[in-house]
Amino acid sequence: MAKNDFKAFATDRNANVMSQEEWEALPALLSGFTAGKASSAQVNKVIRQASFIAAALAQFVSDKTQRDVLDNGDLPGFVELLGSGFAVEYLSRKNPFGDIKSDGTVKTALENLGLGEAAKRDVGTGENQIPDMSAWKRNPSSNRWRKLPDGTIIQMGISASGPLGSPVNITLPISFSNTNYCVVASYDNARSGVSTMVSFAALPVSPSQFSLMSSVTEQGINPFAYWIAFGD
Repeated sequence: MAKNDFKAFATDRNANVMSQEEWEALPALLSGFTAGKASSAQVNKVIRQASFIAAALAQFVSDKTQRDVLDNGDLPGFVELLGSGFAVEYLSRKNPFGDIKSDGTVKTALENLGLGEAAKRDVGTGENQIPDMSAWKRNPSSNRWRKLPDGTIIQMGISASGPLGSPVNITLPISFSNTNYCVVASYDNARSGVSTMVSFAALPVSPSQFSLMSSVTEQGINPFAYWIAFGD
C-alpha cells in the first residue's frame, strides 16, 4: 500500500480546538495574530484546517497513483504526482480520451454509453464497414438506375421489343462491368379489356446492351415491355 506522510492534526473529537462559530467570529481570522498570545485552541484550529486539507490532498494523490507521498520538501515532485493523480480521475485535455484507451477500458466505456457494434465500425464499403449515403448512387433525373454499396447495379426501363425471331438491342442507361447480369421483362399493359398477353425474352449481348424479343410473330408489331436488369 502506498505511503502518505501528511497527517491531519488535532482531529480527535475531544481535541483542544476552538469551535467553528468562535473561529469565524475571531478578529484574527482576517488580520492574523498581531499582538499578544494566541490560545492553544486558536493555534490548533489554524493547524488543523491547513493539515486536514494537506492530508486529504496527499491521500487522494497516493490512492490514485499508488505511489508514496513523502514529507521530503520536494515540491516539484509532489506537483508531478498531483498531476498524475488528476489524470487518473479526469479526462485528458491534451490527448482527449487517450486516457480511456490507455486504461484498457474502451469496451467498458462503449457499453456504459450504450453504444453497440456500429460505434466500432469504419465508414466504407468493405467488409465490416458501414456505408454512408454517398455509397448509394442513382440517376438524379430519371431514376433509371441504382448502384448499391456492394457494387450491385439495378437498372430499369420501358422499351419496344422485336417480334419473335427478330430481337432488337436495347442500350442500358449505364454499362455493367460484364455480361453476367440478368434481365427480366414483362408486358406493359395490364389494363381491363386486354384480350391477349405477350411474353418476352431478354438476353445480355454486351455490358451495355441486351436483346429484347416478344412472342408476337407479325412483323412491324413491337409491343413495349417493362424491364429490370440486375448485375455489377
